Amino acid sequence: MALRFSSKGAPGALLSSSARKNPVFVVAQSPRLNARLTAAGLAGFQPSGGHAGHSRRSARLDTSFRLNAAKDGSDPGASKEDMEVKVDAVKMLHGSHVVYLKIVGTELLLPVHIGEAESNAISRELTKTKQTRPMTHDFAKTLLQACGFRVTRIRITDLVSSTYYSRVHIGRANRNSVEFVADVDARPSDAINLALRFGAPMYISKKVAENATAFPSESASGKLTESLETPADIVRSVRTTLSSFEDPTVMFQLHKSLAIQQQRYEDAQLFQERIFHEMTHNQLLRLVVAMEAALTDSRYEEAARLRDEYYQMQAMVNAGKKNKEAAL
Repeated sequence: MALRFSSKGAPGALLSSSARKNPVFVVAQSPRLNARLTAAGLAGFQPSGGHAGHSRRSARLDTSFRLNAAKDGSDPGASKEDMEVKVDAVKMLHGSHVVYLKIVGTELLLPVHIGEAESNAISRELTKTKQTRPMTHDFAKTLLQACGFRVTRIRITDLVSSTYYSRVHIGRANRNSVEFVADVDARPSDAINLALRFGAPMYISKKVAENATAFPSESASGKLTESLETPADIVRSVRTTLSSFEDPTVMFQLHKSLAIQQQRYEDAQLFQERIFHEMTHNQLLRLVVAMEAALTDSRYEEAARLRDEYYQMQAMVNAGKKNKEAAL
């Protein structure tokens, strides 16, 4: 039976008189189901619909939310044929964001195309990049935890018309165990993000596993493409680049602060002008500032592009210095 949240009352409390006469909803008002919902912490749910026509939609709506049907609290969605996977990499492939899931114990990788925002969210979690404010998946984790629930596992269950389907299994932690409560339909990108944040295992069905390959990406010639960088690779590389840069404004800032302390305001003004000149005319410095901003905002592709421009510019500057020294 499909269920939806109700803002007040116990299950069945808001049903009309016609709905109460409908056999489809008699079970929803039984003390046994009410007790199950209350025990599961889902007392705010009530059956959807108020007339017999909704019963025809129940089977379709039920695919988005399922209650625990096992009396022992075990997970009815678990299958012995499911294969555990781990996130192997998040990369850009021909302009598309792809997360590669590696089947545990094998060299097979399952490529799953996802959106840019979800890709960046996975990368932030893998690199443990802290954000000043909670992002969507961080908020979802906090919300579930505040309600006493957690993600116990995720499963990528099917592939239909080039679209993967997945389910997020939710449980409630008891003293010595986690009781399965429900599994919810979700996009694989969201399911993976939640699994990473909860440290929950990830699985794919046997049918989905048939789409796994031995290589993460192949060029037109069939050779493995090595040039792709993961967001984690970009973060490490850009941070190394930033740490090696000698900021020419640092010394001017120190002299300016000292001049202000000694009330030499004209000198302080001169140092400020030199700082402004460096910020507007030093192309390497401008690239560094832009790199830092891109990295902070998780714009990894832009950060990598700016890094490459920085190295090209630095090579040109060094070449110019050598030519001047040779002329002398």
